[in-house]
Amino acid sequence: MPKDKKKKLKAKDDKRAQKAQNEKKKKEESKAGEKKTKTKKKNKAKVERQKAADKAAKKKSAKKKRSKEEAKAKKVKLSSKAKKAKTAPENKKKPSKAKAKKTKTKSKSKKAKSAMVKAKKKPSKEKKEKAQSAPVKEEEKTPAHKEDEGAENDAAHAAAPAVEDSPTKVVPRVQAATSAAKPLQAPAGVSAVLRRVIETPLGRLSLKAEGEALTEILFTEEDLGGDDAPLLQEAERQLAEYFVGERKSFELPLALRGTEFQRAVYDALLAIPYGEVKSYQEVAVAIGRDRAYRAVGGAVGKNPLTVVVPCHRVVRKDGSAGGYSGGAHRKEALLRLEGR
Repeated sequence: MPKDKKKKLKAKDDKRAQKAQNEKKKKEESKAGEKKTKTKKKNKAKVERQKAADKAAKKKSAKKKRSKEEAKAKKVKLSSKAKKAKTAPENKKKPSKAKAKKTKTKSKSKKAKSAMVKAKKKPSKEKKEKAQSAPVKEEEKTPAHKEDEGAENDAAHAAAPAVEDSPTKVVPRVQAATSAAKPLQAPAGVSAVLRRVIETPLGRLSLKAEGEALTEILFTEEDLGGDDAPLLQEAERQLAEYFVGERKSFELPLALRGTEFQRAVYDALLAIPYGEVKSYQEVAVAIGRDRAYRAVGGAVGKNPLTVVVPCHRVVRKDGSAGGYSGGAHRKEALLRLEGR
């Protein structure tokens, strides 16, 4: 080959070699730069972590200092309060006489006002007499033609019995249920009220006695127990015998309370024999008030001595049981017990 060509080829090879070397250098430099940047980033991250740790430590120390200061402040406050509490009784002054007089006058005025209100609330004697005469007025208003008495008598039974504070008739003993008891005078003086709640097959009965006579026998949901008076114990014994079927009449002293009309109805109820029934109309005829069968239903519904004064023996004209203050189911059970 000629020398010129050889020179040219060498020159080309040299250039290629230089290029390769330059490229290697560049690559090495770039790698070195990347390493430097990585190390810088790592160093920055470390620095930031240290700064964050320092800040957290500073915050903790600040919190501790604050808590200590607050505890000290609380102690100081408590000590100051204790000192004030000790010194307060000594610094207190006695109330003046003028203030004491004002309080006394205020209490007196309040008592006077309450007494006036009570006096206004008490009903007069005239109002009581009008209330007692109400059943007779109902008798006068009833029509001559008799309607179905069952519905109105049921309404009278459904009303809760409220015994009026009217004259009392004391029945010494309820002997055979075929004859009405004779009235006696009430015992003189105010006697203590005795109560006792007993259990029966039809539910609990509340017994109430004043003096030497029973004043109330009603179905209740109150708790069992009460006074252990001999009269109440005897009433419990006789009622237990009745519910078992071993007794057909009661021998208990009764205080029948109510208006004259109501007490006449109760006498008629006591005259209904065991195992028999009467309608409201028949009871009205028995007391001489033929048209007062609706008023009879009202009096029967207010019977305060249930079972013993046998209001359950009064039924509707069609023979159905009708209403009952203790519940229709109890009335039906009592009639079944007596063989109806």
